[in-house]
Formats: sequence, C-alpha cells, structure tokens
Amino acid sequence: MTSTLVAASTPEPNSYLEEAKSLLSELEPAKKAEVLADLAITEELRRLRDLVDRLRSSVTSSI
Repeated sequence: MTSTLVAASTPEPNSYLEEAKSLLSELEPAKKAEVLADLAITEELRRLRDLVDRLRSSVTSSI
C-alpha cells in the first residue's frame, strides 16, 4: 500500500471575519453579547430554512 502525503495548506485570511472581530472588540460587553445573540439567531434561521427547503424538495420528489 502506498500513501500520499498532502501538505496542509493554511486557510486564506477572511477579511470579513477579521473586520467583524475587530468591530466586536470595540463594543461594550452588553452590546457585544446582543450582537452575538443576533448572529446566533440568524444562523439558526438559515439552518432551519435549509432544512425546510430539503424537506420540501423531498416531499415534491416523492409525489
């Protein structure tokens, strides 16, 4: 059996992520917590929309 080594690549810097971190660090703790909670809610809504879309697709294809 032969094995191939693949060099680990470093991920490209994400300028949006870096800017978001910088902006968050400037916020007061209460506002930072509020922003992070809003982001978590937004991500959960995105995940639920994706699940609904997959369910809709599944139901449609089975009809």
